[in-house]
Amino acid sequence: MGICICILHQEKCAMEAQIIKISTTDWQNTMLRKVGFVQNNPIFGETERNVRRALELASTVEADLLVLPELFNTGYLFTTKEEVERLAEPLDGYTVAR
Repeated sequence: MGICICILHQEKCAMEAQIIKISTTDWQNTMLRKVGFVQNNPIFGETERNVRRALELASTVEADLLVLPELFNTGYLFTTKEEVERLAEPLDGYTVAR
């Protein structure tokens, strides 16, 4: 087991999409990976629109790994169990198929 040190470097900044360079060093090797993240402003219940917007934002960055926030596709603030059930998707649902 080695020690892992991660150093973050901001490379590009847009209003809703960014790339972070992560330099990972352990006892055997050094790797440089680009991790991108997208911060969107989902409209509650508008899954198709939210996914399309997240994909548009994601297309503006080049990264080895792209991270999206939880519930980026459905929005937040469920008020009833029925809302959760209505917006839940199967494993091959719209979001995953894109």
